[in-house]
Formats: sequence, structure tokens, C-alpha cells
Amino acid sequence: MKGGKTVNDYTAELMLAEFYALEGALGGTDFDRASAFRTLADIFIVGQKEANTLFALSACEEVADIASPSDYRRYCRIVQYMGSSRAPEQPGIEYCIAAKGTVFCELEEYGIACNTAVRLHGDALNRLRSASAAGVVRASRLLGLMYAAGITVPKDLPRGIKLLDRCARWNDIAALYMLAYFDDGGRAGTVGVLSALLKYNAEYAAAAALAERYGEAGEVCADGHFLLERVFDGASLRRDRYVPAAARVVYSGILDTRSKERLLFSGGESALSAAAELPLKLRVRGDMKCNAEAFASLPLKRTEQVGQIVKAFANADLRLKNSYRPLCICADSRYVLEMFAAACARSLPGQHAEIIDVGATSFGDFEPRAGNIFVRSCNEDRSNVYMMFFTGSIEDAKADAAASFLRTSARKAFCLCSPDLVLDLRAIMPVCFCDRTNSARLAKMCNVVDIGQVGSEEKRGLLDYILENKRREYGLAAVKAEVKAVAGLLAMSADEMESAADRIIAAKRTVGQTVPVLERDLLKAAPSAGNKFGFGGLMYENDERIV
Repeated sequence: MKGGKTVNDYTAELMLAEFYALEGALGGTDFDRASAFRTLADIFIVGQKEANTLFALSACEEVADIASPSDYRRYCRIVQYMGSSRAPEQPGIEYCIAAKGTVFCELEEYGIACNTAVRLHGDALNRLRSASAAGVVRASRLLGLMYAAGITVPKDLPRGIKLLDRCARWNDIAALYMLAYFDDGGRAGTVGVLSALLKYNAEYAAAAALAERYGEAGEVCADGHFLLERVFDGASLRRDRYVPAAARVVYSGILDTRSKERLLFSGGESALSAAAELPLKLRVRGDMKCNAEAFASLPLKRTEQVGQIVKAFANADLRLKNSYRPLCICADSRYVLEMFAAACARSLPGQHAEIIDVGATSFGDFEPRAGNIFVRSCNEDRSNVYMMFFTGSIEDAKADAAASFLRTSARKAFCLCSPDLVLDLRAIMPVCFCDRTNSARLAKMCNVVDIGQVGSEEKRGLLDYILENKRREYGLAAVKAEVKAVAGLLAMSADEMESAADRIIAAKRTVGQTVPVLERDLLKAAPSAGNKFGFGGLMYENDERIV
């Protein structure tokens, strides 16, 4: 130790700061200080010998006398007026006093009462929670550490990791060390970001120790973290105050860099808040993996068509090219379309499928504004977003607008009018489901996959599939259709067959029981003729849904 500091000054200072923050925030609460110190030394990769030396210093009488911010300020005044003769003679004590006093004063500034006199544990926790909710990074980090390690509170690792992760996204180095220590699942990414930030701040010795502990980090995208560093340097935001709206903008996958910088450096809270209301987490990571087995359970075996669909999903990375053609799946049966739409969603594990009925949209839904249908329907809780796009028999102008948007939205940045931002919607892969008539209109813009008609030899398998789905949907023990009822259902189209079965079973349903489907039931359930599925999805006649 030289001049009161350890060999690895940087991580030792982090460790001491967290230890004294625990003492200051928890006050007189009884907790195993030695155990907490060892845990922190392990988290911050401080050697055992150095840690033991620092712990011994922290327990000495002169350091223990600093029990509040006022104690530290009094100590500083004595040293100032009495000269160096009043300073501790033992190397390292002055260093520990300065570290402890500085942390105590910070806690006082944040409204976290800081006094090692007797204080209720519940009061200390409430103060920490209130400060954390107000955006105080140190409070969130302390709570995260306490829950992750079980310090004075029941151990709750998921809760602790969640709090630490929020701080880590605010470039909090100490929280990143803790997250790397406690979160096995996300360790590789955390170590990569932490290593990048340490090198960015010229802490190469700490980065080397980190690599020795966890191994060399792979390549990670730290663009958002570097942007945040520049913002902190420009004093637009404070490191110690977490701003959720700013964090969402910083790590947005669909805002371009220029828009982020304009929002973050301008200091305009209203614009920042407006932008933060948008789905800003949308981002594609890696290739889109399609599981063809999802189509195996379908009663219609369309090997060639399924191959085309799987290939289209596998080539999703090409949607950035100007020559990219979105996928259009067509059939004249509404039920068959819905069946394949559901299979498409199942074939893409981890994706989010959003069904949009163009027939229910307005012209404004295709305009470049925050209420745009694609922006509004994005699910930001998933890394990839996969949009299934239903179109319908609607006005030519609206159909043309939908088709045009279908082609351009997934490969171009989208300039919103209000707020003044550029969203990158290239993470979205639109897929159109429509009838054959309207697929002809989209043929110039899309790759059309025609499912084909349901053949007579396929109808029995489709009927069994429908009845089994209805059994599960209505919670029945079984559905038994008599021979003549089966013959009557098979004489119908696929959509009529599904609709008739649904009406019969819904009318006779008793949970957990067997529902018989009789020939006479078909007379009551026969669907009205003359209206077929087209653009717009559902149609109504006399306030009754028909298909």
C-alpha cells in the first residue's frame, strides 16, 4: 500500500464505497459486516490480502468515529485548522475516512438518512426504496445488492438483478460488476459492456483483471453505452440520476443516432417524453429461425408451399435490400388462412405475431406519424417483431396505401411527423394473408404463396382437426359426430364447416362433457349463403357474424 491506497486503487475504491454505503444507509441495522465485505471484495476482484488490510482499517476506532456526515465535516475542519498533526498517522486510515465521509455526504444529499446510531430497519428500507423510485442510482444499486446477496432482507435474486440491470443500463460501473457476479445467464454480455466502458475510461488494469476472472469478452454492441458517456460528459444528464425516458431513447433499436443525439443533448423534456412513449425497444438480433415442424400437425399437407414459407423466413435478412419482396399467403378459405397464420407464428419461436385487419384501419394508419399502425402494434418486450398483416376488400385507395406500406416499411427508416424522429422499422417482417382475388393485386409487390383449395379427400382430416380444436377450445371431454352429420358437414366448404361446427358445439356445450353433433343440428347451424371471406376479414349481416 502506497500513500494509503491499494495496488488496484480503482476497484478498491468501488468496494469501499459500496461497503460504507451499506453502513450509512442501513444505520444501526445489525448485519454481518465481515461477510458483506468479503462478498464485495469478490465482486470487485480485490485480492484477499488487500481486502483484509482494508477491512481492518475500516474497523479501527478513528474510522468508526465517523458515524454521520456531520462527523466527517467536523473531522475535515479539525484537520484544516489543526494541521497535518491531527491527521491519522497509520497509513490508509485517512484514505478510509475520506472514502467513508464522502459516501455519507452523498447519501445525505439523496435523502437517505445516514447515521450509524440506532435506527429502524424498516425506516432505512423505505428511504432506500423512495430514493430508488425517484431515480437515485446509488439507492437502486444498494437495494439490488441487498436483494441479490440477502443482506438484511430475504434473498431475492431476480428482484436484485432487475434493480442492478437498470443501473447497469445507466453506465453504472459498480452495478455492472455486481451484475456480472450475480447474473450467470447474462454474464457474457455484461462483461463485454463493462470491459468496453473500463477501456473507454482508461481503466486498463481493471479491464485486465476482469478478463482474467471471467475470460475475454466477445464482441458486444456498446453503442448506447458510449452515447450515454458522451451525454454525461456534455452535462445534459447526470450519472447519479436515472431518467427512464432517456434510457429508453438511448437503447432504442428503431431511433437513428441523429435523432437520439438531438433528443438527449437538447434537454427538451417534452420531446424526450413524447419519444419515450413510442415502442423503442424493437430490434432484430441475429437471423430469424423458422421451425418447419410447426406445419407438420396441420391437416392440409402443403409440402411445396411450406417450403416456400420457410425459405422466405430464412431469407428475412434480405429485407434491407431494395429488391426485397414481402411474403403473401393466399387461400379462398378464411379458416385455412387463420390455420396457416397460427402455424407461421408457432414456427418462429421468440417472435411476436401481430394480426392487423386492414379493413378496420383508417387512411391515417398508413401515414408517417406516431399513431401509424405498425408503430402502434409493435410489441417492445420481444427482441424481434413479426407482423402478420391481414388485408381486405376495401376501397382501392386504402388497399393501395396498405400494399405500398407493406413493401416499404420493412426496409426503410420511417420519418415521423410528430415527434420529429426517424424510426427504423426494418426489424418488422410483414406477411400478408388474403384471398386469391386480392393476392393478384399484391403480386407485383409480394412473393405469393397459394395454399390452394381444400380437396374432397382432405376434408375429413380437416373436419377432425376442427372438431378436436373445438373440443379443446370449449373444454369438452369429447365431440361425437354421427355419420349423417359428418356427411352433411363434409358437403360444406371449409369455412361453412367450421362455422356450423362452432355454432352447434357452442349451443350444446357443457364443460367436461361429451357433445353429440347430430344431423338435425345442421339445419339450425347452416350458415347464410352469398357472402364469402375477402379483404376485411369478418362480415356482418343483420347484426350477425357470417363467414
